[in-house]
Amino acid sequence: MNGLRCKFVLVAIFGLATCPFAVRAQFDDLIKKVPSSTNAIAIVNMEKLMASPIAIKEKWAQKRDSAFASGVSFLPSDTKFALLPMQLEHETWVPMWEAAIMEIDHEPSQAKAVALTGGKADTIIGREAVALPGNAYLVRLASKTVAFMAPSNRQAMARWMKEIDSRTEMGLSPYLTQAFGYANDVGTPIILAMDLEDVITPEHLTARMEEEKEFLAKHKLNPAETAGLLSTIRGITLGLVFSDKTSGKLRVDFGTDVTLEAETAKAALLHVLAKRGVMIDEFEEWKPVVKGKTFYLEGAIGTSGMQRISSLFNRPPSLKVPEITQEQKVMTKEEQIVASSQNYFKQINKLYSDLRAQKAGNSSYTMPQLGVWMSKYAAKIDQLSVLNVDPELIDYGANAADLLRGGYNAIRTSAADNRVRQVNTPMQYNYYSYGNTYGYAYNGYGGGGPVGNYGTVAVADTAAYRQARIAIHAEERIKGGTQARSSIQELEKATADIRKKMTIKYQVDF
Repeated sequence: MNGLRCKFVLVAIFGLATCPFAVRAQFDDLIKKVPSSTNAIAIVNMEKLMASPIAIKEKWAQKRDSAFASGVSFLPSDTKFALLPMQLEHETWVPMWEAAIMEIDHEPSQAKAVALTGGKADTIIGREAVALPGNAYLVRLASKTVAFMAPSNRQAMARWMKEIDSRTEMGLSPYLTQAFGYANDVGTPIILAMDLEDVITPEHLTARMEEEKEFLAKHKLNPAETAGLLSTIRGITLGLVFSDKTSGKLRVDFGTDVTLEAETAKAALLHVLAKRGVMIDEFEEWKPVVKGKTFYLEGAIGTSGMQRISSLFNRPPSLKVPEITQEQKVMTKEEQIVASSQNYFKQINKLYSDLRAQKAGNSSYTMPQLGVWMSKYAAKIDQLSVLNVDPELIDYGANAADLLRGGYNAIRTSAADNRVRQVNTPMQYNYYSYGNTYGYAYNGYGGGGPVGNYGTVAVADTAAYRQARIAIHAEERIKGGTQARSSIQELEKATADIRKKMTIKYQVDF
């Protein structure tokens, strides 16, 4: 049963829609519209995905509208094919912009898009567009092709459209082009890839090796050899496939042969992911393999992992009014409010419960990791449908999102303070006096001094310096963690209060 639930969550995340199989040329056409500044992308091959036995058996397409309305689904229910490009700032792994290029199953109406989103109609380079609330834009590229970008403005969208018009081939980097090949040629249904070529500077590597002395010593890694390997990194690609269970394969590609042992390479990768705050718990159980210039991790992925992967992307708006089910048609207005409110509360409860469900003994779970998911889950709460939801419950949802963002900001602030304090930590010195004086001399003016050599030498106390930096890191980590946990506890109390209030109000369990 757990496996079936995982499969449903996966399909809901990508919002599968009923559609005829598309020819390859249609998918190839979408990739030509991706901005050239893209350095990370998700590629969803709907043809391959919908052909899987589990998709047919479980009738995923019939669940698409409710999945998107509940916030579980990432892509709108009318999506047939999707590319999800973004430009990441690699130091923080925060996107500078995120986009979606989608082939949908109908011709969108600008007027209906305005009504559904609360946006404002516009025209950009001869194309119908909608300026969306929250600093985002939607543009119609072709009869059934739309593009979404956030954050964005009119000028940025116009330049994107001009870029599309000026080229006939894809503008992806070599590494992302390779990842596209896995989706289009090999047929992997879902691909997520990040281009890391030319990101790491020698100075950055030197500083990183200094920071990671303890980890390197623990795993018997040579700093120079490790830095040499990292300097050739090309990128990371995650592929998701379907059979009797949902599984994934992660590959890290380098420009030279990987000489690390498989388990050591796995430990290093999980360490980096945890420090960056994008660790997926299931990776702990995945099997590592080293082959030539590539390191692989492979294993099963569950509901929580897929939920977190889906949270990495900004959700584009739906351009189609959801179909009303037969059950909804016979509901009274109050019954619709109860059903919508219960679902709204359930989705929020599921998100914050996942944050608290840290695996026992998961050594890779870090404060940055908690902060990233708090921020992402706050955004998912903001995107939940509030149609027919009780107003008090909507206020609770807004407060829940604010609390999670507050926890994220506390962790981020403590991390920034940690970096500033560590950079400004003065080197500590031990002072030693020396001398071989053997008398005292006087001059004609009545002054004088010792005869011989003497003085004081300062010797850097690197152990004390490291200890001071470690103490700063611990202090800031505790400060950020305490504030983040306080946000979770406050959210827990608010959840208990609203559950009690809604249960009494509607006489049903929440």
